[in-house]
This record gives sequence, C-alpha cells and structure tokens, in this order.
Amino acid sequence: MRRFKSKSILILLVAVIAASVLLTGCGAWGASADESEVTPALLNAPQNDDPPAEVSYVISFVTGTSETFPAIETRILLQSQIPTPDAKNKPGYTFEGWYLTSDYAGSKIIAGYEFTRNTTLYAKWIANTTIRITTAEELADIAQKPSGNYALGADIDLSQIESWEPIGGFEEGNEFSGTFDGNGYVISGMTIKGLEADEEFNYLPIGLFGKVTGTIRNVTLVDYYIELDGDQSRFYIGGIVGWLSRASMSNCVAIGEFNNPEIDYEGGIWDSLLGSYAEPTTSLYCGGAVGYVQGSTVSKVSTEGKITSQSNEENVYFGGVAGYVGSYDEEGENVSIHEPSSLSNCNSAVTVYGRYAGGLIGYNNGTVSASFAIGDVEGSLSYPAIAGGLVAYNYNAGSISACYATGHAQARTAGGLVGVNIFDFETAEGGTISNCYASGDVFASEYAGGLVGRAVSDLPYLGRPDFDDTVYDHDAEHATSATTFFMIENCLAYGAVEANASTTVFKDYEGNEYTANVFYAVFAGNFIGQAYELYIRNCVGFGDVDAISHRSASDAAVGDETYTHNVAYGDNFVGHSTALTSSADYMRVYVAPDVTVTRNGAVYDTSSGYNSVDEISYNYLNNASFYTTSLGFSTDYWNLNNLNVQAGVYPTLKLS
Repeated sequence: MRRFKSKSILILLVAVIAASVLLTGCGAWGASADESEVTPALLNAPQNDDPPAEVSYVISFVTGTSETFPAIETRILLQSQIPTPDAKNKPGYTFEGWYLTSDYAGSKIIAGYEFTRNTTLYAKWIANTTIRITTAEELADIAQKPSGNYALGADIDLSQIESWEPIGGFEEGNEFSGTFDGNGYVISGMTIKGLEADEEFNYLPIGLFGKVTGTIRNVTLVDYYIELDGDQSRFYIGGIVGWLSRASMSNCVAIGEFNNPEIDYEGGIWDSLLGSYAEPTTSLYCGGAVGYVQGSTVSKVSTEGKITSQSNEENVYFGGVAGYVGSYDEEGENVSIHEPSSLSNCNSAVTVYGRYAGGLIGYNNGTVSASFAIGDVEGSLSYPAIAGGLVAYNYNAGSISACYATGHAQARTAGGLVGVNIFDFETAEGGTISNCYASGDVFASEYAGGLVGRAVSDLPYLGRPDFDDTVYDHDAEHATSATTFFMIENCLAYGAVEANASTTVFKDYEGNEYTANVFYAVFAGNFIGQAYELYIRNCVGFGDVDAISHRSASDAAVGDETYTHNVAYGDNFVGHSTALTSSADYMRVYVAPDVTVTRNGAVYDTSSGYNSVDEISYNYLNNASFYTTSLGFSTDYWNLNNLNVQAGVYPTLKLS
C-alpha cells in the first residue's frame, strides 16, 4: 500500500471516506481494495437526495438484408423509433415485424415495449407465397392442401366447433408436410372428443395437427380439451401434434387438458356369459404438446395443464410435453435409416396421472437436454405404475442431461427425476443421466428413489467378463477421463423419500374391486430405490428415507425363513443394489449430514450398511469448490454461488 506524503491530505481523505460511508449507508468495503481504487468510487457516490438517473438501453436492429439502421438509446420504445425495412432488399418477402430472438419466438415488439437491458431486435420476413390464416374455417381448410406453407394472421377461436378434426391424417400423402407458423397469434378453445379406434388397427394421430412430417413453429394453443373414452385404444395424442415424424416443432406453447376416464362396464347378460367385456385403453402415447416424436426435433416448447388416465393397462405413456420420444428406423432393400429424436429447452407445468407418467416425457429413447418439469406426477399404488418427475421410463438409447424436476412423484415405482432407467452395457449409448437434479418428495408402494426409482442394467449372460477387452476395460473405465459406462453422474437429489406398502386394491374386467395383502418387499433410497449393476459417480443425496412393508408372514413361501417377516430395504443412497459379478460401483458419491433412514419404524444404522455411502459435511456442501474440484461439476451447467444447504439453498442448473 502506497504512503501519503502529507499528513493533512491523509486526514482529509479519511474524513471524505467516512462521510461517504455514512451518506451511502455502507458499513464496510472490500478488504483487498487499496486507496487508489476505493477513493474515486466513494467520492463519486450518489447522495441520498439526488434524483435517480434516467435509465436507457442500446437497442440494435438486424434486418436480415443489406439494409442497416443505427442503434437507438431508449427504455420505452416509441412508435417513431421503430424502423421499417425496405422490402425491395428481400424480393418475394414481406416484413412482418421486430422480434427479440432470431427464431422469432413469441409476439412481435410494438410501441410501448419496455426494455430492461441492451437488446438486439431481429426482422422477421414471411414469403409472399405463404398463405395467411385468419379464421377457423381457413384453419380447417389446411387439410385440403397439407403441403402448403401457412402463417396465422389473427387470433382464432375454435370453441364453436363441437369436435375438431385434426389437420393431417396418418395415410401416406395425407400428412401435414408443409410449414405452419403461429406468428405470435393464439388459437383457443379446441375440443376433441368422441374418438373411435381405426378398424385396421392403425394408430390414429390426434391433436390440432394429426401426423406432421413438416415444420410447426411459434404455435400458441390455449384452453384445449381432449377426451378419449376408457375403452378406446391405439392413439398418438398431443395438444398441438399427435404424431411428429421426421419433422420439427419449436417455440410452441400448449395449455389444456387430456382426460382418459375409467372404462364404463355396461355389458349385458350375454357379455357376462361370454366374458366379452370391452377392455380398458391400451397402446396410447399422449403428451401435453405432442403425442409421439419419431426421428424429430422438439425445442423450446412450454406446456401447462392436466393429463389424467385411469387405465392401468400396458403401453400407455403420458408426458407433460411428449408421450414418446424415439428414433425413426427403417430397414429394407437398399434402405437403412436411423434418425434419432431430440427434445431440448422445453418445460412443463402439467400435472400427470397415468400408468407410465412423466412430468416431461412418458417414454424416452432419444436425447433430452436443458429442460425441466415442475408438475406433480402420479400413478396407481396398486398396479405396477411408474412415475418420474421428468421421465417415467428412460430406455437404453435415451439420454438425459442438464435437466431437473421439482414436482412430487408417486406411484408403485417412483423417482424424483426418472421412474425406471435402463442401461445396456453392450451398447452404452443410452440409459444415461448427467448434470441433473430432482427436488420433489417421492412416495412409492414398492420402489422409491430421490432421483431414480429403479436403475437397471442389461449385461451379457456371463456378466462383465463376457465383454471383449475392447468393449469393456475395468482399469480404463475408472480412469479420470472415462465416462462411457457411468450411467448416472454429476447429479443431485434433494427430496424426502418413502416406500410404504399396505393392502392394495385391484379391479377385474367387470369393474369389481377386490383387495389383496402385500406380497412384495419395498425399496427406498434417497438417490435410487433399487439398482442392478449400478455404475454411478459424482453424486450427492440429501433427503431422509423411510421404508415400510406391511407384508404378512403368511404370504412368505413355506419354509422360507428369509422372508417370513416384513422386508423393507432402505438405505441412505441406494435402497438395495445387486451385481452379477461384483459389488455395485460407486465413485465419489455421498449423502448430506443428518440424513435419517428408518426401516419399519426403526432407525437403521447406515455405518455398516451394504449400500450405505459416506456423509459429507456442510462445510463441503456449501463450498462451490467441492462440487467443481472434487466432483467435477462444471459452472457452465451449475449455479454454485452462495450455497446454504441447511437453509435449503442448493445447487441449481443454468439452462440455456
């Protein structure tokens, strides 16, 4: 620190600093700053009675042509400040307006818009060949020319139409293959009901659009209602698109409700004698925005509302955004096509109830990134329903990265992020979860996990040694840079977890209820409920665990002493894990201090548990360097500043 040459100057400076501190209400300043840095800032500090400065921001314009406009400085955009590009610089196009993003999401910016930062505005142009849609009749007529290019020119109300007929059928040549741009306008009041299955057993695509092989963008659909009777099957249903095949969907909003009520058993005497009752809904993929995503991209889609299905049959998948996300595959003479699907930058506030229920996706076999779900997700506690805060079922070609879920998850099998995760050691291309977290509480009647309900890995018949060394090398796999076989890494789980089984209720095909005693064990872990061949690293669990089984001793096999008691597997990280060739591989996984585990009401000592992991102190958990240095978390993904785990301030994700 430099010395002052004059004592009087030093005294004067100290007085100025003290006065400035008092006037600005500051009690201290940075301890590392010297006088050359602090003095000017303090001398120029505003006085309490000074009027606030008028704030303005630099607004730039990108025309998409050779024409340029000078930037302006303003906070409130005036009509006189809005430039109009000359269409002669873009022949064949009409200028539509200025937008905040280069993909023209949302509505155009108009006079009176208030800026909060320096902003770039982008000029949107629409081809003159694009057909403008301004009425419900014109919207319906798109089905007569499904290969055209369309853009909304006004808000459209569909509430006067008893049941909307989707645009684009499933037959080849009848799909919507053009481009539809919502253009900042709103479609409201769509109702679809009275659906009947196809007689040839084809899947029928249902939504504002049926099957789409083209482009859907900037669509806002609100107040929609879709109902599927409880005895109807084989549908792809979404608010905006039923079936997205080798297509794209972006910058869309869907707000509404889907209802698949309980089947109404109204069989007559002959039905009773012949046992020919109608069967509940099966083979259904339903999402708040899109039902079935096949070899397509979905980005920047937001949903709100409610999805409810009372069917407990197989193959009924529900997601807040999409029911199914998977690849387009075709094999034949001179044909070999594999086109994966991706879903990114999407979010859902849909509450979901169903056989396979996911806050964002029901069944995932594609790439999911930078997305989140905040709705509660539930399924039956009696039937083998699966609920995941983000994804119900993540299969072995599905990957999930930089995502989170905050809703409550409840079902027979439930996970805060994923209900069931399947990893295949032979391909190692999916069933992976990285840089994710779940914060909602989890309740299940069999498998409950703060992040994943069940994590299952497929192995060759003889286990890991059955791999060729080029496919699996244990030493290389555990090198710092190895990532291939770690199906879960850099993840966190915050919610409390409970697995609690008691009597369960079933219905037969006549709708009659009957109860049965629980015959199975329960599994609960604050990270994973139950696992098989688990490879996991760089993860922390924070929630308490409670495992309760009410299985009667009389339900155990005769002479089986092992299972003549209530079996409740609960532990502080994984409730129960099995491995064919060796113990589960946990690398750098921990739990927070004070995590409690109870089994059938008794506190379980995790110090000697087979699946227990070490506690890590709050000093580490509140320190960003623990996550970045010890666990390899990247600040490109994670917010790690000002952590206070005891007060509920946990690491969160940065979503681009």
